[in-house]
Amino acid sequence: MIMIKVKKEFLLVVSGTIMLLVLFGIGLRYLKGNNDLNLNKNKVSQINISSVGGNEGPSLLMETINKNQISTIIDYLNTLNLVKTNKMEEKRYLGGGYTIDILYKNDTKREITHFGNLFLIDSEGLTYEIDIEEALKFHPIKASIRESIQSEKGDPWLEGVVSSGYSNYACKIRDNDGVVHNVYIQDAYIEDYTGGDLILRDGDEVRVFYKEDTYINEDYLIATAVFITKKVELEWD
Repeated sequence: MIMIKVKKEFLLVVSGTIMLLVLFGIGLRYLKGNNDLNLNKNKVSQINISSVGGNEGPSLLMETINKNQISTIIDYLNTLNLVKTNKMEEKRYLGGGYTIDILYKNDTKREITHFGNLFLIDSEGLTYEIDIEEALKFHPIKASIRESIQSEKGDPWLEGVVSSGYSNYACKIRDNDGVVHNVYIQDAYIEDYTGGDLILRDGDEVRVFYKEDTYINEDYLIATAVFITKKVELEWD
């Protein structure tokens, strides 16, 4: 009887240990992301991000050799829970996206295309579906890095709310002190922290970088970059 009791207790301990190990493995896999990209940030020397879509081809948005920024991008990609798919045919998908060129210290390159909030395409020939909530996290990461790069240029900036939406390459922005500025944005880089569209609407909260002491007809600030920090909620009929 004693032997049977010991064996039962031993089996319970072993079963419990195995269950904990299984749960730990599942949790660890979740934290790392359910994907096999296996990107090693310590071997990366530079990352370039370009927009894709439309008729003009890829357009370089940013390039970084900053270790912290590289780490942020690689960590994001490695923690995605990806599902391999053959549903997407690139020729049939007309949406835009971003190409992430990962340059390694050994002079090799790996290209990953982030198609909207739907798919991820690896240059090694695999296509994955992305969970939309995870995909949306890419936008604030991209915006934050782009803003950091913009800040390093030393352009002055202001924060405010769009009081007259985008029209003829310009808009009016009311700053936090209540002063209204005419802002010329034709050549400005526009980024949206929220992952929404890049159309400025009345009520959008923005951070605008502009050229110091440069005006059009002594009236317009010339923006170099516009970052949408909060989108106004649209009312649908």
